[in-house]
Order: sequence, then C-alpha cells, then structure tokens
Amino acid sequence: MRRIGVLTAFHSQTYIEEAVNELDHIEFIYLPYERPSQIIELYKKYEYKVDGFLLSGIYTQSVLIQEFQQLRVPIVYLDVSEGDFYQELFNVARVSGLNLNRVIIDFLTIENNYMGLKQMVSKEERPYIYSDNFTDYLHETVYENLIHFHVSLWEKGEVDLSITRMSNVVDELKSRGINTLFLFPSEGSIQQSVQTLIHQIQEKKLQNNQTVVGHITGIQERTNQIRIELIKQFEQQYGYSFLIHNNYPEIEIITTFGELKQITNDFTSCSLSLFLTEQLQEELHVGWGTGKSLHQARLHAETASRQEMGSYILTESDLIGPMQGKPSTLNRDVPAGTQLINISEQSGLTILQLQKIQAALIRGGTDLISSEELAFYLSVTIRSANRILKKLEEANLANVSLKRQERLRGRPKKIYKINI
Repeated sequence: MRRIGVLTAFHSQTYIEEAVNELDHIEFIYLPYERPSQIIELYKKYEYKVDGFLLSGIYTQSVLIQEFQQLRVPIVYLDVSEGDFYQELFNVARVSGLNLNRVIIDFLTIENNYMGLKQMVSKEERPYIYSDNFTDYLHETVYENLIHFHVSLWEKGEVDLSITRMSNVVDELKSRGINTLFLFPSEGSIQQSVQTLIHQIQEKKLQNNQTVVGHITGIQERTNQIRIELIKQFEQQYGYSFLIHNNYPEIEIITTFGELKQITNDFTSCSLSLFLTEQLQEELHVGWGTGKSLHQARLHAETASRQEMGSYILTESDLIGPMQGKPSTLNRDVPAGTQLINISEQSGLTILQLQKIQAALIRGGTDLISSEELAFYLSVTIRSANRILKKLEEANLANVSLKRQERLRGRPKKIYKINI
C-alpha cells in the first residue's frame, strides 16, 4: 500500500477527500496548514513517513522549493487547468453578466502565463491581479496581504467578484460580505494527479533499487584487510548494507542507487571516502558507477576511479566530481534529537538501534518490515530482531499489520508496521 502525505491548505482538505475517497490501495495522510510556515514543519515531520506528497497547489510546492531546493520524495501539486478556468469564467459571465475588468483574479502571474488572458483581452478589459510575480506570494503574511488587496478594491467600489485559489482567505472574504469564488481542480483532475504521483513513486523506487558499484584504491602499499574492516565498521555504524569484494589492489563495493544518494548527500560529498581517509590517514581513489547492468556499473566505476584523487560518480550520461562537500552520512537525515531520545526512553532501545531501523525503512521504501528483513539490515540474529520488534510493539511503536504465507508452507510470517 502506498502512503501519500496530502499537504493542503486547511480549507481545501474537504475537496481532496471527496475526490480520492474511493481510490484503493492508497493511504492518505492529511496534513492541513493554516500558515505558510507550517508547510515546512509538516514536510520535515513526515518526509520519512510517506512515499510522496500530494500538494493542494503550486503555492505549497513553491514554499517547499524555496526552502529545500531539492526534495527527497516525489511531489505533485494540484493545478487548475485552463479548461476548468475558462469554464468557470464562462459560467460566471453567463449567469451574472459581469465585466472581466471588474473582477479580481488573484492567482494570475507571469509563471502561469496569466492563464492565457493577456493574449485574449485588451489591457482595459483585463481583471485585477495581485502581482505579476509569484515570488511576491512567498511570505508568511501572504494571507493578510491578499485579504487587504481584495478588501481595498471592494471598498473603492471597483470590483464585483473576487476569484481566488487561496482557500485559507475565503472565509474571511465572505465574512466581509465580499462576493467570492474559490477555484479548485476538478475531481477528475485530482484523481489524475494522484495517479501521476503513484507513477513517480514507482519510478523512484525502481531507480533507488538500481545496482551501483564502487571501486576504492589507496595510494599506500598495504593489504586491503584493514580498509575492508573500516568499510564494514562504516556500514554497520550508519545502517548500510554492502557487498564487499577484495580485488587487490582494489576493493569493490556493491550497493544500491538509493544508498549511494545517502552516502554522497545527493552527489555532493562522499562520506565513506571522508571516513576512510580520516581513519587511514591516506588519500584514496574512489569511483562509483551506475548502469543498466552490473557489468556496465563496474565499467563506469573503474573509469570513475581512474580520475584524479578524490571521489567521482560516473552515470550513463555524466561524470560527477570531485565530491568535496562536507560529510553527510555522519549526520544522516533521519529524525534525531529530542524525538529519538523520547522514543529511546519509551522503547528501551538505543538511539543507534533506532537510527538503523529508520535507515532500513527508508531503504525499503515502506514502513512494513519482517523480523527476517530487520535482522538482515541490522546484522543481528532473527531472535534479536524479534526482541527489538517486541519492544517496539510494547511501546505502541509497532503493530502486526499482516501475516504473509511463503509458498503455502510453514507458519505465516508476521509483518510489522513501524511508527518511529
């Protein structure tokens, strides 16, 4: 089952619920906000708990992009098509006979090409707009600013209708006696956006599971054993899962694209390289390769490792590097601080154990896991994994979600849903 976070303005939630309530095999987690600053808080809180985010509009996406530049999970925002827009305008004009130049449409900007209106009507016939540039909306006081904009024009007697996409201003405008039309995507458009998001989630999961090969070579003449031991230490300490081959003088690591993105902080710095360099006090050649096959990934890794000293990634189209940013894995982007301390006290598990469990869930792309899978990711016995799951269950941080029968033989396996 896919888990989708719905980041929506508080007053838009009902519209989305009505459109998606019959969609199967999807769990929607509604995250309504009343202030723009809450968008950032909600995204940070649920980033690792959902497969993707459905956003109620381009405004929500713009706030996130301005804050994060790059988002870890797929997002799709709901948009009003030009067809829906003109149908509403036609209905309003047909019923009330309003002149367009006595209407406020507060979401027309250069970014959406003014929904084509500038090409269709003369300057004298155009509606009032809040701003030509969408960046003027990206402020904490945007709701107050929009309300003031609408009210001031109404008090001057210059408009007869206000059309808005900002649902959080609608009640205030109506309470002031302002004739307000809230425009929102149609039910069919919302459902299509959900399907687009599901497709993106599936593509990302396939990409994250793509095989990646790493080649590591040191400049000092020594056996690889100490280097391999340190790689294993790094692997266990930070919750990764490598296949390591000693191909002296090189060391080959096989991992996944998803893990590579975490190790390299989205291809900006290689924490494994920094860790080994610090521990070994030697410079290393580190090359990572991706490809459509294991053979191609190996060839790319070999080519990347032959570059100058440092860490490089060779994909099917790009050579990235040297990656010289600050280490990322040593401060992995998993929930920490007070939240983890509280969970640790509640469950009796160590913070390191909890971080490894979180990393396992992130790599698997789901909050469901069996004791066998947990044992593999944590490098512990199945009995130890069962004890860990039992502690989480007793602390109400996990519950048996379903039982899976393997080949119709033996006892069905318990699958736990984790909430940390």
